[in-house]
Amino acid sequence: MSMRMRKKRNFEARMQACEHLLLARGANGILNMKEAAENFRALVDMEKTFNNSNPVALEIGCGKGGFVLRLAKENPNVNYLALEKMSNVILTPLEETVKEGIENVRFLNIRAECLPCYIPEQSISVIYLNFSTPLPKLGYASQRLTHRNFLEKYKKLLVKGGKIIQKRIIGISSISRWTNTACVGLNLKTWITICTKTATLPIMLSPNTNKNG
Repeated sequence: MSMRMRKKRNFEARMQACEHLLLARGANGILNMKEAAENFRALVDMEKTFNNSNPVALEIGCGKGGFVLRLAKENPNVNYLALEKMSNVILTPLEETVKEGIENVRFLNIRAECLPCYIPEQSISVIYLNFSTPLPKLGYASQRLTHRNFLEKYKKLLVKGGKIIQKRIIGISSISRWTNTACVGLNLKTWITICTKTATLPIMLSPNTNKNG
């Protein structure tokens, strides 16, 4: 039985306190393409948002924000967008950004399907996919963030020479299943952390052309 995360205390007030960092927000973090087209028609003006023309990187599925906030602090000359569809989850990195005074991060509380409604084409230098939900059953293939349908969207968002960097954790018995990452003419790098009983081994994979995601 799955358990829902308990809604944080004073949730709405805390979200409002961080709204200057939130570029888009769906109802309870759930927003489909039709709703996005109706409610958020304007694309993000990156230079106006960040007050500079620095390159922009995007993490899809930022969770509690540990990865993107670390990068933002280490690379002040890069701007970061962090997408997380769950409102109750995205509140944590929002508040941490405010607390630490990090100026080069903004957030999107939407589904990945909606990215083209907010992000201009050819505006992203790097897309990060870190430990995305694998959804191994064939019936859920189209929902994987590495499915061809998503990759086609990412391709339009990336600048010329832009790249996707992916990290995932798998078991030894799953290597043959998971190394076939879809690629549609993208500069795609996949780091797979293989979990064994004795060690955790990072592996770098070359792009391939599996169309099934």
